[in-house]
Amino acid sequence: QWGVRLLQYFPDGGKRSRIGRSKRLLKIAAAPVERRYFELMAQATETERRGLYGERMTAAGLSDSARILQRLARSAGSLSKIERCQEVDLGSYLCGDILVKVDRAAMANSLEVRSPFLDTAVVEFAARLPLRFKQSGHSRKHIVKAAFAGLVPPGVLEGRKRGFAVPLGSWFRGAWRDLLRERLLEGRLTGDGWMKRDALAARIEEHASGRNDRTELLGALLMLELFLEQEARGVAVPEKTV
Repeated sequence: QWGVRLLQYFPDGGKRSRIGRSKRLLKIAAAPVERRYFELMAQATETERRGLYGERMTAAGLSDSARILQRLARSAGSLSKIERCQEVDLGSYLCGDILVKVDRAAMANSLEVRSPFLDTAVVEFAARLPLRFKQSGHSRKHIVKAAFAGLVPPGVLEGRKRGFAVPLGSWFRGAWRDLLRERLLEGRLTGDGWMKRDALAARIEEHASGRNDRTELLGALLMLELFLEQEARGVAVPEKTV
């Protein structure tokens, strides 16, 4: 724990920066083994979340969200810890986050997206492969790289992974800083007792100062605030998402 506390004094360039990665590694290492995967995926610890909750959220009696992932982990068929995490990803992060975002963005622009690596036959084949075919040392997607060697330029084949993340972190420190404070500190989250205003203000300042990257936590809270505002105006909110 002392390592995590020490790193809090260093500016955080985001979760993929060296300091950000070091913070996450130490945080995960300090957690009990059965919670390490959850700590990797979570945007705030259970203690931090409870510190943010206002009276209304506390009264809702929410259970620790780690239980959802732990239940998936217990039902995973693999004996390998890495492959069990992969199974949990398939049953949670992939279908409940990544694919949902891609589908909504595509359909909003009248596009049909296909994910060839998620073809049932491909997934079932990959699941039967030994782990060494999927990851070799620090090289991930090992069998894909081997299969396309000579067909794809080396610069593409060995290039670093590039995501499609929106630069919310820099917006929250710049152009959207005032908007973020206005919506989160003067909106329904605090006004209706869902979150504590002072605790939210501390997280916003923590991010704005560069001490700690809180992009995903603040982004999630902003989406929740906008949802509550829509609901209050009587805007139809889908009861179920795909």
